[in-house]
Amino acid sequence: MRGGREYGITVLRVTLGVVFVMHGYFAGFVYTPAGVAGFNASMGIPLPTVTAWFVILGHFLGGASLVLGYYTRIGALVHVVIMGGAVFFVHLGQGFFLQGIIVDAAAGKAIAGKALRARELRDEVRALRREVSGRLASGDRIIGK
Repeated sequence: MRGGREYGITVLRVTLGVVFVMHGYFAGFVYTPAGVAGFNASMGIPLPTVTAWFVILGHFLGGASLVLGYYTRIGALVHVVIMGGAVFFVHLGQGFFLQGIIVDAAAGKAIAGKALRARELRDEVRALRREVSGRLASGDRIIGK
């Protein structure tokens, strides 16, 4: 049974490392270091350019160390610092559950938190009620032909 446990830990370590490398790629090449520094500055993170490079290199090198299995404790420690900063500076104000913007890039959609979605649903229900009321008043059949 001990062998299965070791494989599970390895799968978890490699998977987490791949996720961190992908985050490093996104931050470094898609969002760019200047974009990450700008985001850091907007969130009030001290030394935004230094922390941007720390996050990018930490994700790349720390994630690679987890994937390859070399210096895994150092790679994990780097991510403890990065994730601690993410929680403290970015996500702490949101509470435990996500209330920020959810983006579905593949579908081209963005939903901005619970309050906006509740208003959208309320407006859709009101529009549907008006449509049904108008049809009933004009004598149109709602269901069937």
